[in-house]
Formats: sequence, structure tokens, C-alpha cells
Amino acid sequence: MTGDQYRIVTANVRKVYDNYIVIERPNAQGTTTIPRSLIHYSDDKIIALTPFPSWREGVGRDKGIDMTFRLREWKAEELGLA
Repeated sequence: MTGDQYRIVTANVRKVYDNYIVIERPNAQGTTTIPRSLIHYSDDKIIALTPFPSWREGVGRDKGIDMTFRLREWKAEELGLA
């Protein structure tokens, strides 16, 4: 399924890389990745420009930042974010 519809989701973003983001898995332990190409362009730019605190400040990688963004509907449903 490859629909063009987006779903507004909120997820704990742990880390941002060039091609994907790492989020905390909803209702499960651990993390999962989301290709940045599945995030709405405007929201992806906001995520990319968000300053994630360094591990020295006691937050960041371990705690992440709760963010709301538009994600392709089929991926949101697949991850349980819908």
C-alpha cells in the first residue's frame, strides 16, 4: 500500500540522520526507524533543524524529544501511530 495521504502523529524522536529518524516504538520496548522520505517535507525540515541536546546535558539520545509531524498514513498504521 502506497497512499499519498498523511496522518498527524506524535512520536518520541531519539535521533535524526540524513535519510531516516529513530523513534521510540509505541507500546513496545526499543526503537525503530522511519525513512525521512515518508515524513511531510515541511515537518521533516522542522525535525532536521531541531537542536537535540547533547548526551552531556542529560537528555537527547536517551530521552528524545516528543514531536508531532505528518507521516504517510500507511506507515503510521504499520507502526501503531495512527
